[in-house]
Amino acid sequence: MNTKSQQRRWSRQGATAAATVLVAGLFVAIAPSAAHAADPGVPVVPRTDAFSAGTGTFTLTSGSRIIVDSATAGASTTGPTGTLFAGSTLQEAATSLASQYRYLSGLSLPLVTGGTPDADDILITLASSTSQGVEGYQVETSSSAGARITAATSAGAFYGGQTLLQRLRTGSWSAPAGTIDDVPDSGHRAVSVDVARNFWTVSELKDLIRRMGALKLNALQLHFNENEAFRLYSTNPAYSGLAPSSASFRYSKADIDTLVAFAKAYQVTLIPEIDTPYHSGAITRLDSSRSFAANCGATYSDTLDITNASVRSWTVGLYQEFLSWFPGAYFHIGNDEVPLTLNSCAYVSGSGKSIEQWQTEFVNQLDTAVNAAGKTTMMWANGPDILPNTDITFVNFGSVSNAAFLRGQGYKVVDTAWGASGYQRFFLIPGMIRDSRTASESQIYGWSWPGGANNLGQQFAIWMDFANTQENYSVVDLYSTKLATFAERIWATSAPTLTATQFAARWAAIGDAAGVAARPAAAASTTTPALKYSFDSTVALSASEFTSAPTGYASTGSRALAAVRGAGGTPGTTTGRGGSGSAVQFGGAANQTLTIGDERLPSSWTVSLWVKPTATNTDTSLVSSWRSALKLSQYNTSSKVGVTVFGVGDYTVDYSAPTGTWTHLAFVSNGSQVQVYAAGALVGTIAATVPYPAAGGIGGQKSVNGAIDDVAIFYGALSATEVAALAAG
Repeated sequence: MNTKSQQRRWSRQGATAAATVLVAGLFVAIAPSAAHAADPGVPVVPRTDAFSAGTGTFTLTSGSRIIVDSATAGASTTGPTGTLFAGSTLQEAATSLASQYRYLSGLSLPLVTGGTPDADDILITLASSTSQGVEGYQVETSSSAGARITAATSAGAFYGGQTLLQRLRTGSWSAPAGTIDDVPDSGHRAVSVDVARNFWTVSELKDLIRRMGALKLNALQLHFNENEAFRLYSTNPAYSGLAPSSASFRYSKADIDTLVAFAKAYQVTLIPEIDTPYHSGAITRLDSSRSFAANCGATYSDTLDITNASVRSWTVGLYQEFLSWFPGAYFHIGNDEVPLTLNSCAYVSGSGKSIEQWQTEFVNQLDTAVNAAGKTTMMWANGPDILPNTDITFVNFGSVSNAAFLRGQGYKVVDTAWGASGYQRFFLIPGMIRDSRTASESQIYGWSWPGGANNLGQQFAIWMDFANTQENYSVVDLYSTKLATFAERIWATSAPTLTATQFAARWAAIGDAAGVAARPAAAASTTTPALKYSFDSTVALSASEFTSAPTGYASTGSRALAAVRGAGGTPGTTTGRGGSGSAVQFGGAANQTLTIGDERLPSSWTVSLWVKPTATNTDTSLVSSWRSALKLSQYNTSSKVGVTVFGVGDYTVDYSAPTGTWTHLAFVSNGSQVQVYAAGALVGTIAATVPYPAAGGIGGQKSVNGAIDDVAIFYGALSATEVAALAAG
């Protein structure tokens, strides 16, 4: 360690002083700005509140240290606290920050408690503040005095550390001297993930938490049950049968303890969700008598019979079983999309109450149990029909006007809506390729948080409908920029100064969070397909993954993931080419897709398939993804084959596949152009870079009218001879 004894040092008094700004080399007390205004130009996401420039540059070196103020190292706050305050000590927050700095910088950066900082050190300290609140902070950088992060709580210090880290990353581990003051405009900045339909491993959730911490998002809601599965495994015999039999597809108490501790290190609070009485197929399969099926029909087999007192009592016990697993302040009880058609069932109508009244009574009963555990109840709100106890916090999945109505009734509300019309929610459904309801980055960036009384904040949801065959890494590319944009707009809610393009460039320059897993590699081969679907037999997905598995088609390939399923009405089957076996039959329907979910990104690739159109259409897809589509008939053409790069352009070759006969088509990309082959012969070349349709599916937003057979995907550009051999096979 360099002694640097002649360099300017901060005193202990300076380390615990109030907020300051650098003026002529001295730190002078000021107050942080009250609200975000124009972007001060600091290249971080989310943008900061205010920046006052100094003179010179702060630089990390091989001798730099991270110093925790010994006077406040064991404290978590100087007074402020909040519902989502993780409560870690300053020492714990600094430990988390230090590991991230080391990972990204490659420097040793020893973490020490106490001592006088040198010019290349980072000091982290707590100090009382009347304006920083629970999550505000100040970051000071000086060429002579080093860097100092000051906050009223450990959460604020952690966020200040993230801001400094991003500044250093984009500045080759140097940052201009000056002072940043920053306070979030919204206190509830949440992400929710559907881990029921498609299981996320503990490691995958840790990576999401790493990304959330870097973006200053502070709550992660985990949707633990759906008809497909109930993911929490209790050793209590009364509930152990709910979860999948394989430990690889469920969460034990030890798994949850690991996630809770890890999330705390990133200032993220876990919010568990057990969704009842609807979406409860995995619960009612344990005992079908608990559903409405016997009295109202099989349609309601996934809905708990909340008119039955014993069912309500058993369900309360289910929540009580898991309430203690999660130390956070909230427990989400679901109550999403309960079918109001139950009012037409004589069993319900004869009970003397409507299903809405039964819901209200049931929700209040659960609220009592949640409150007894010292927690606040959360629940979904799709509309204004259910108005339970006002101590319950709503997560609005209805319109923005519904959120405003609920707030006006005295409920605290976390919103997911972003627009006044249509189905405009902050959510992503990776398995529903090109679904128009998914909020785009530009829509998120152009949104403004309404604020107001009882408005706690906003939530971004990742729903895994029809994604049970997707690799979860395939979701990363789809949510990464959306989450960054969401974080930008909910932390700093005033109108942005940067254009959407400028913001995207800022985010891209920062890079991914420290410690996240690398993308799976694409092993190049032009002889063995990475994925191949013959459609000759249907198989069930692994029973260890789902209590009740949907039907899929078998594949061969390098990945263990080996099935696809329909997303917009499952396609049928027909006789395969050559009169034997089977082929998949599409009807030209919207969102009729067999999701593949492959997320390798080969620099060159080939998609080979056989197609038998039964009618001519325009704008129909053979294989499509969120990035690109391989078209049997390009948009606005007379059924010409082509490719589309979404947001860039539509490309066409002068060839149309004949109807009523099987034709082999191949799309071969070398990274700079795509060659299109029909019946083994080259029919056109598209001079464009077309991304491999990763996280995609067979079919698409508008599927072909006809049959597809023997789909083969290669991580490599096949030669003309190799394509001809496939066409002759």
